[in-house]
Amino acid sequence: MALSASGMADGQTSVSTGGRVVGVVTASGPNAETIKAAHVLVQMWRADAITSAVRDSACNAWLADKTAWLQATEELESPSGMSLTGTHAGQDVEILHSLYALRRDTVRSGDDGTYTFADVPPGAYTVVADTYAGDKFLQWNADVGVLPKFTTRADLGASSLAENQYCPVAGEDSAAAKIYEPKDLDQPIKPIGPPDAASNDFPVVRNGALEIDFVVNENGIPDLQTVTIKSSTMPFSVADARNLVAKIRFTSPTVHGRPVKVRSGFVIRSIIQSHSH
Repeated sequence: MALSASGMADGQTSVSTGGRVVGVVTASGPNAETIKAAHVLVQMWRADAITSAVRDSACNAWLADKTAWLQATEELESPSGMSLTGTHAGQDVEILHSLYALRRDTVRSGDDGTYTFADVPPGAYTVVADTYAGDKFLQWNADVGVLPKFTTRADLGASSLAENQYCPVAGEDSAAAKIYEPKDLDQPIKPIGPPDAASNDFPVVRNGALEIDFVVNENGIPDLQTVTIKSSTMPFSVADARNLVAKIRFTSPTVHGRPVKVRSGFVIRSIIQSHSH
């Protein structure tokens, strides 16, 4: 059998199992109008311990010296040739190099603020939109799970926007931050489009029992930062749990017709059976 340069046999075509992540980047204007953020950098990272550690380092560096951080970002965009060895800016350049090396992909939002990441391998990711405007760093953050051949929407709006660099979003108002219980919902949320439990989508779980809790956001997407393991009879890390939860979508939770966040989870016994608490 002859192989082409790509390693595929002649006559065969590659079948992608990747998913897509689409969304729009917006902010609130001075008169509470919605502004579409055009041509901002949108970046994607794997949501894992290594990336989280480097993001934390970037956050701490920005908080420690914002002037040095700005100099470091400008140095990366337009190298000056100056030696920054031993300076805060030089240290920040190294942190940014480490962070950028971990990026899976980058795109620019369009004129209408929309962005698309195509053919993304299934798993847990963090999507970040980033710009510097009005002498301020502006950054949007969202965690997202990608399913095979499935389009996931991850809009980056005012609730995920902060004037910082790679730091957790803070300052949500109490209404937006409230997490409801399943009994409070208009109707129970249900899993939609889950992978086949008997397939290799869940290679880690085969025997034993596992109970995972997490929060589902207004769009029916699990918040990967809230994933916790309540009980387990098998070796299973939080990273494993996040990768598992990232494969699942739910119908949108609502209270009196308003989209809300809700506490949810599932129990696994040998063969996966997902259900809301």
